Order: sequence, then structure tokens, then C-alpha cells
Amino acid sequence: MPSVPLAGVSLIGLFESYAGEAELSPATVKRWRPLIARFTVHLGHDNARAIGRDDVIAWKDSLLKEDTANLTVRDAYLASVRATLEFGVD
Repeated sequence: MPSVPLAGVSLIGLFESYAGEAELSPATVKRWRPLIARFTVHLGHDNARAIGRDDVIAWKDSLLKEDTANLTVRDAYLASVRATLEFGVD
């Protein structure tokens, strides 16, 4: 049986679903929404199904090269993506 390609899932749309279902505080949504958007710009696409571990590592490395603080990268940038993708997997 031939495999059927999976349709893309918008990372931004996935974040919006996560924010609503998890009842994130307005402050968290305001802080994380642009970080998710920035990740999609880095990737060059908005397909959550096409994101791999290497994509996240490359983004982290690029943030650190921009002199973004390690704590900010871990607790904001990566946390927002991790939570969104974990929600999508669940």
C-alpha cells in the first residue's frame, strides 16, 4: 500500500490552539507568539510536521550567536517551541 503524504500543520495555528486549550495567561501568549513567529521565519516555513531536532538546534545556535542570553533562549525561545510541539504530539 503506497504511503499518503501527511498534510502540513501550521506551527502558528498549533500555538494558537495550545494557548487556548492550556489557558495560557495573556502575558505568556503576548511573549511567546512572536517567538513562534520568529522560529517560522528562521525555518522558512510554518509546517510543524517538517520540524526536526536539527532545526531547533540550529535556531538555538543562531540565537546564541546573536548574543541572546542563555537563560532567555532556554526559558523563552525554546520553551515556547517545546510546549507547542509537545501539545501537537499529544
